[in-house]
Amino acid sequence: MRLITANEPLVVSADGVAGPYITVASSELEPVLQALRTHGVSVQVDLDAVIVGGRASLSVINLLTDVDIGQIQGILDRLATQLRAPKAGRKIPQIQQELIVKCDPRDLAELKQRLEAKPPNGWKRRLDVEERLKKTLTREAAYCFSKTIEQAKREVAVWLHPRSGDELHVSSILSMQEPVALSKEQSNATLTDFQRTFIEPLSRGLRVRVFSYKISVEPTIEEILSYEAMNRLRTFSQTANKEFLHNRDIQRWLEFVARTHRDDTVLSAELLSSWLEDEGWPEEPRTRLVSEYKAGRWLLSVYDEELAAR
Repeated sequence: MRLITANEPLVVSADGVAGPYITVASSELEPVLQALRTHGVSVQVDLDAVIVGGRASLSVINLLTDVDIGQIQGILDRLATQLRAPKAGRKIPQIQQELIVKCDPRDLAELKQRLEAKPPNGWKRRLDVEERLKKTLTREAAYCFSKTIEQAKREVAVWLHPRSGDELHVSSILSMQEPVALSKEQSNATLTDFQRTFIEPLSRGLRVRVFSYKISVEPTIEEILSYEAMNRLRTFSQTANKEFLHNRDIQRWLEFVARTHRDDTVLSAELLSSWLEDEGWPEEPRTRLVSEYKAGRWLLSVYDEELAAR
């Protein structure tokens, strides 16, 4: 599961020529809009500026060109203190940096021409690597650029993949010294250098916005459950009546719960609920199933403790 973290600074950006804007995690969009409107700030909102896992995760609040940026930043600083205070100390499982470049369609052709010209600041285009990709994978053409990054202590390749027509996404960062893997710190350092020394110089004068954000990467349900438990969960979901469970449906669900207990699996209620939602389960039966899962695991744990105490 990939979730954009909501602990990034709330900042008024004035880069490029597209006008001032605020990038905000979609989960915090409403309180930010409310705070701005309370102070009479006019805005226009791009709700789904960045999509993660098929869902809007990052929104953009566009501001008027003549706004008082200092005043608005003060509003954001005060709001951030209120929003983030209850979350202090919360542990984020694994952080990964992501980068997306969105270009106004009117400047897209110019941006592509600059990408295909000589890269800036020590970067070089790796046409040889791009050709190998075309031969081995059936996918839309992507740009590959490499550079020796000091923090990574090696030459690193960055893949820039076109998507959604007006968008470029850094899809992967790899060491050119196979099979050496990059650490998260090395990948993040590379992405920061790529934005500062490649993307920003290349997009000067164009209506381009660069979204650099952090995501928390959590294990998927397939990675957590055993093969047998996952098979039981899929069988249950595919065969059950999602509006009204029949006796056989209930039996299959209990078999799944029992298997997770036997495997001693640690599965969060949130992840299970999210998986059921993606499978098309309505809210009421989904909530009931998750509640029954927690109750079933608790009951089986108490039974084990009683058995061990004999």
